Amino acid sequence: MRYLTNYVRLASLSSRLRLGAKLAFSLLLVAYALQYLFGYQPCVLCLQQRALWWLLLLLCTLSQLFVQFSSGRFSSGRFFGQLPSLRRALYLSSQIALLVMLASLSLSLYHAGGERGLWSLTLLCEGFALKPDASIEELRELLLARDVVSCEQVSLRLLGLSLAEYNAIFSLLLALLFADGLWRAGRAGRVS
Repeated sequence: MRYLTNYVRLASLSSRLRLGAKLAFSLLLVAYALQYLFGYQPCVLCLQQRALWWLLLLLCTLSQLFVQFSSGRFSSGRFFGQLPSLRRALYLSSQIALLVMLASLSLSLYHAGGERGLWSLTLLCEGFALKPDASIEELRELLLARDVVSCEQVSLRLLGLSLAEYNAIFSLLLALLFADGLWRAGRAGRVS
């Protein structure tokens, strides 16, 4: 009976990580389709948000591969004999995924707030770093040399929300999903 409880807990964390990988892949696919098929160029903050989704996709995919190897599908090991290390790995992967989604949420909210005019986004958002002792001429050359997409300008709104706001919504939903999975796994027993 104890193994059945452990298996249900593992399936819950594993299924949440699998859902995270599917959602990350889908969102990245939409982002690249908007960029390369429809011509919507991303700003620097959009690219940073994509990097977090790539990190989530990599983390979730690696954790699923670990589950497959530990379950004996690709090896001769027994699944229930390796439960403690598998349980720890899924718990740690879920914790890291939660942190990645919280970082994505905060970056998305920062971006969305700048788009709505709640605060000003810095020059670092524009994709270049300015030297402290730069002259006006160097600044002019830097601005004219680059075709920079402004982070404060919304290139696409769907149902009144920008893509940064949709990113915040998806990040919040996945963060809540991972937090709930970790809470349930912690309540069900010690993760050792």
